[in-house]
Amino acid sequence: MTTREVFFKGLYYSLKPHGVFRYFHKDKRGKIKLDKYIIVGFNRDEKAVSQSIERMTEREKTEGFICWAISPEGEKLLEDHWEEFNWLANQKTT
Repeated sequence: MTTREVFFKGLYYSLKPHGVFRYFHKDKRGKIKLDKYIIVGFNRDEKAVSQSIERMTEREKTEGFICWAISPEGEKLLEDHWEEFNWLANQKTT
């Protein structure tokens, strides 16, 4: 899924003028995490859309970036590693 497609998928589901895109990354120890995000505007004019997609593209270039959580790759990663990301599943109950 391209960055542009990820942006418009987020825009489609958003009721707000801005959105938060979470993404998977590897930390310095190689552990996959889902604790980083970027906030982008959902203004519908061409300049604002281009700026938001450009910001997302720049984020993709950062060290450790894997994929956007909303992408099919991200959904698959979450499904495959659900127990690792679901902190409630790792909590002991008494």
